[in-house]
Amino acid sequence: MKSIQELEKTRTKNGYDYVQIQYRTRNFASTKLPIILLLSILFLIEPVQAFAAKKPSRKKNAATTASTTTRGFGAKPLTFAQVVQDFETRLPSEAKYVPCPCCLDIGNVERNDNLPAYQDCCAPYHSGDKQPQSPERVLRSRYSAFCWRLIPYVIQTTHEDASEYSTNRIQWAKELNKRGMFDDYTFVNLEIMGDTLFENDEETEATLEFQVRLRSTTGSGQVEETLIRENSIFRKSNDGWLYVDGKVNEQTE
Repeated sequence: MKSIQELEKTRTKNGYDYVQIQYRTRNFASTKLPIILLLSILFLIEPVQAFAAKKPSRKKNAATTASTTTRGFGAKPLTFAQVVQDFETRLPSEAKYVPCPCCLDIGNVERNDNLPAYQDCCAPYHSGDKQPQSPERVLRSRYSAFCWRLIPYVIQTTHEDASEYSTNRIQWAKELNKRGMFDDYTFVNLEIMGDTLFENDEETEATLEFQVRLRSTTGSGQVEETLIRENSIFRKSNDGWLYVDGKVNEQTE
């Protein structure tokens, strides 16, 4: 079943712009020489003291930078599981006890007697305890996943040859969450139209025709039903069957 999509910096050394100083040799009286030497010593001491005073500040800045890097740019990106755990679902609070959506028909109460509970039907596939071992089983479990908005399972059971497949699972999940889970509809029922048709002798690819009935309410309060009929292709993998693609016909009633 298919889804719905520098500032330039000028540098100065130690905070000072450099000025080239040229010394010219002059003849001074011997009595003035000690004064000149004293002034020269004082001139040299001041910048040395200033530079020494800045050293602790440099170490402090380095520590601050390291701390900022660890908290900001060094933070690990969110994983797929962390992203999808915040997505809303339509899973009932007591889901395991209610009839499984893949068998339920909310449009025909008489057909809802003695239906399997969710915990005995699709729940083990959604939790990963089981893998779908037939095209019909992956179809039913995907329908229930769409019905109850279980995005990870929809991604998990999509074959890499499918048109909607993406290696960026986080972005794919976000797209489904935004506009791919039929949020404006109520799922009425799933009906399988025929037997599974295998496409090769190895029975590793098969087609299955089914229809899904959806219900929506217009702005004027009128109830509309949409019938989606699809002939889907499924392919067998090492871990069970996966959805590949499908031809869709849609009607509004």
